[in-house]
Amino acid sequence: MVDQDVFDKLKGKLTIDPLRLTEELVELPALQQEASEMAAEWQKARDEAKDAVELAKSNVGFEIRSESARKPPEEQIKSEVLLSEEVQTAIAALNDAEYNLSLWKSLADGMRAKSFAIGKIGDLIASGYTTPNSLYAERRTQIHRERKRLYEGGR
Repeated sequence: MVDQDVFDKLKGKLTIDPLRLTEELVELPALQQEASEMAAEWQKARDEAKDAVELAKSNVGFEIRSESARKPPEEQIKSEVLLSEEVQTAIAALNDAEYNLSLWKSLADGMRAKSFAIGKIGDLIASGYTTPNSLYAERRTQIHRERKRLYEGGR
């Protein structure tokens, strides 16, 4: 399963604080690297799980064939192999690895999107479309909305 603490920490870093662009830019490469390394780990786990499924199918099929006094039809053997606990456990592990690989790949893609977005925010600031004062004003508005929501929710 996904190391939930690491995943949540990195996922929380996907948001961009325009008032901290320098810090965002400095920490982003390390975050991208960490997400990509975890995706690579899950890629390896998924590949190993695929091999484990094939090995389990082979082992169970061999056991069925060797235990049977007469040769059962191949379709029956395939059905028994798929229904065996060993194969089902291996398939579950494969599904888990594929799910986790998808999560980490998605997070790594999100980090790349963040990098692109930081560049666009920088372009907006450099062109004068967005100013530090407008960013501060937006932040004050967000804080005011949050305080109001908390105050109204507390009644």
